[in-house]
Amino acid sequence: MTEEWKQHLISAEYALENLTHDQVSTVAKMLALEIGGYRKAHGDTVLEQAEQFIMVTEMSDEMKETFTLGMEALLAVVRQIEMSGAEKH
Repeated sequence: MTEEWKQHLISAEYALENLTHDQVSTVAKMLALEIGGYRKAHGDTVLEQAEQFIMVTEMSDEMKETFTLGMEALLAVVRQIEMSGAEKH
């Protein structure tokens, strides 16, 4: 479990467990904005490629790089929400 992408997954799961429902909703909205900006700039991702990440146990180096970048974005949003105390009830 020393691979960077696995560590990001563990960190994200832990961080998300500690958020309220409203905070998770805010994270989802912020990530939707991030994804929307990417799609505007670069077009749509082929759904078949995205499905490779669901329930996967082994990844190619390219998949690991993509996943790691995405998890870094997720963790950055989660940290921003945690630090701001946004919608914590």
